[in-house]
Amino acid sequence: YCFRPETPVDESRRPYFHPLRSLAGDVLTNFRPNDHAWHHGLSLTLGSAGGVNFWGGPSYRPADGYKLRGDHGEQVHRGWGAFEADRIEEELDWTEVASGCVLMKERRTLETTLVEGGWSLRWRSELRNATGSALTLGNFDASQGLAGSHYTGLQFRGARELLDQQGDAAIGMRGEGGREGEAAVHGVPGSWLEWHCQHDGSLRRTLI
Repeated sequence: YCFRPETPVDESRRPYFHPLRSLAGDVLTNFRPNDHAWHHGLSLTLGSAGGVNFWGGPSYRPADGYKLRGDHGEQVHRGWGAFEADRIEEELDWTEVASGCVLMKERRTLETTLVEGGWSLRWRSELRNATGSALTLGNFDASQGLAGSHYTGLQFRGARELLDQQGDAAIGMRGEGGREGEAAVHGVPGSWLEWHCQHDGSLRRTLI
């Protein structure tokens, strides 16, 4: 868990997990891939908070599309609460880079547990508006009309060696209500999502 990252400002600097591994040692996450350098392993993001881009990369506007606009935010580590092998509590400020204004304060709790055949990570975040006025949260679908662009929340960028398109019915995405396949689960509300995948090289299979 990198809690004081040195990533570029236009990637909306924030703490992240990388590399995450299976118990067998296979890498699950990717960090700063060349197609979307602002994807940082496993991290918490918001598309927009008060017009500030906490997702990273260019911001979309209908008039001129995606552009870097100097509107980025960053999550700044302020201190620890609990700090144990299987549980940490962290205090963070969600800050607008250009002005230095703190928009939100967060208390983050991260807990790991061994489960049958693997391990689990429970991520709980409590965000509090620190501005003293209304703060609008959104994404490019809701705020700019870009269909399907609901970018926000817990962001997981999978390792490139995770394969999921081999014509094997056991591999792929599954969701609530018996939905199968990426197209079937994309953009659909649900309480859970499974990614059945296979690792290049080791050929081991992982359920995320």
